[in-house]
Amino acid sequence: MNTTRKNTKLLKMNLNYEFEPLGGSSRDGYNDPLKTMFGKKLQDNLAREAIQNSLDAVDDRSRPVHVKFSLKKWSKKEIPQVDHLTEIFKACSQDESSGAHFKNSEKVINSKNIPVLIISDFNTTGLTGSNDDIKGKFYNFFKCVGGNNKQSGDAGSYGYGKAAYISGSCIDTFFAVSYFKSKKTIDCLFMGSIRVVSHMIRNVMKRGIGSFGLQNQIPVRDKKFIPNQFLIRDDQPGTDIFVIGLRNHENCLEQIEKAVLKHFWLAIYEGKLVVQVEDLKIDKKNLIEKMHEAFKDVQTTLGWKTENPIPYIDAYLNGEKKEIILPTLGKVRLYLKIQKDPLMATSHVACFRKNLMRIQIKKFQSIVPFSGVFLCPEEPGNSI
Repeated sequence: MNTTRKNTKLLKMNLNYEFEPLGGSSRDGYNDPLKTMFGKKLQDNLAREAIQNSLDAVDDRSRPVHVKFSLKKWSKKEIPQVDHLTEIFKACSQDESSGAHFKNSEKVINSKNIPVLIISDFNTTGLTGSNDDIKGKFYNFFKCVGGNNKQSGDAGSYGYGKAAYISGSCIDTFFAVSYFKSKKTIDCLFMGSIRVVSHMIRNVMKRGIGSFGLQNQIPVRDKKFIPNQFLIRDDQPGTDIFVIGLRNHENCLEQIEKAVLKHFWLAIYEGKLVVQVEDLKIDKKNLIEKMHEAFKDVQTTLGWKTENPIPYIDAYLNGEKKEIILPTLGKVRLYLKIQKDPLMATSHVACFRKNLMRIQIKKFQSIVPFSGVFLCPEEPGNSI
């Protein structure tokens, strides 16, 4: 065996799951707030958080961000260090409050077909920054909860968004490969994140928050040492997220498509975003057609006024537009349309900010049936 092959093998052997010793710290329990905050509407939250991060990391603003969702089936051997992961879940199953969950986790990773959701973005900057750069995107994504490395006015806060990936995984684990520009080259990194419970391994009580990578919880930054199953793109900036053991995977792609249309129709219509869900591409050209296909039966369900985006894009395109400068928010725009059709009259206003993601739906009482859109695209209102 030549020196290069030997070193490669040794380094790959050093890739593993790592947790800090608990020491005198508080134990990490099953009801982790970071995981439970996205407990409902998992696919909806996965799509929302992933695309929000992508829109806030756009590289070339003259082109749309492209986000792709795909569902794959992996075998047990494609899960990194699956034997060690099995050992971790066995140790975690001793926790009285979560034993059944981690026994199921062990079952999932030892099954023949493990559902893996892959989320890839393009025309984005990737997770830039060195391992210890507390203002860098890598550090705040993997190493921080509640930190914010984004520019003023960007949506969300790095650290919380990854909770959607953890919550969406039956085994509380996801991996990421990110490519980014570095001078005249494209560099990359690879790392995994896992959040379980405090557990005993070889007579040492470990924390429940850990990672997969090199020793001392640092990422792999040499492409030739990244496991092949995670190398799914050419060297172009952007990030690939792998949610292992996806929950409720049977209808996940349909739910993701609806979430995209509900939360991001304005970004798609304005040419800021293109989304692909498996073979289905959603862009400005087919946006309205896909909305009508996806939401044709929504009017008969509870809560359709906030779930169905069709009345709101109708108000945006065909309603009366008002633009004004407000003392606190600055320049804002309001689109209102009187809706004579009761299935289009929601009495709600869909609210958007700079990245053109729907932030909320607000109800307003009126004797005139209507639907509306409120857009707050500039500072200081966007940040507020």
